[in-house]
Order: sequence, then C-alpha cells, then structure tokens
Amino acid sequence: MDIPAKIQFCSITELHQKKIITKWVDSWRDEISAISNNGDIVVFSTICPHFGGEIELLQGPPRLRCKWHGWRYDLETGECLSSMMTACLRKYSFQKNNDYLELTLP
Repeated sequence: MDIPAKIQFCSITELHQKKIITKWVDSWRDEISAISNNGDIVVFSTICPHFGGEIELLQGPPRLRCKWHGWRYDLETGECLSSMMTACLRKYSFQKNNDYLELTLP
C-alpha cells in the first residue's frame, strides 16, 4: 500500500474561523491539528512524544499542552517547554492551494 506524500487537509477560511481543526489521518497513522494563530498557520501531530497523550490548544498566551501530564509545547516550533525532554511535536509542512491547506509528510 502506497502512503500519499501529500493530503488536502482543510479549508483555510474554515481554519481561520475555528482557530483549530483536528483530524485523524489514517494513511499517515497520526492525529493532526492545523492551528491559526493571529493569521499564521502551524500544523502539528497532536500525539505527545512523551507518552502518546492528546495535545490541546490553550489560549492567552497560546500554547500547546498534553492533556495527560500537562507538558507544554511551543506553538511555533513544537519544542517541549516543561522538561529536559529533547523531543518535539512532529511538525508538518504545508502549502496553500487555493482555499485548501495541503500537508506534506515530514
């Protein structure tokens, strides 16, 4: 089975309205969130590299946090801010294709 290198993920207009869109991508075996933060877009895996917990978006100031253990991650880089752990959230590259966000495998 071939794994697609690119996928059409979501509408950019919808993303800016909702601020976050999260989907399970079966062919990549990953849950992925696209996040709109003041017009900027970032895309990360929402599976914590520490122990597989779910990542959520917190407001004021915006940051990512693991629901299981509370570890926090930088919204721009995905780097862990809570411990000495060197692992980061998996960050996905993307392109804007008309009004759609197209993701690329890392």
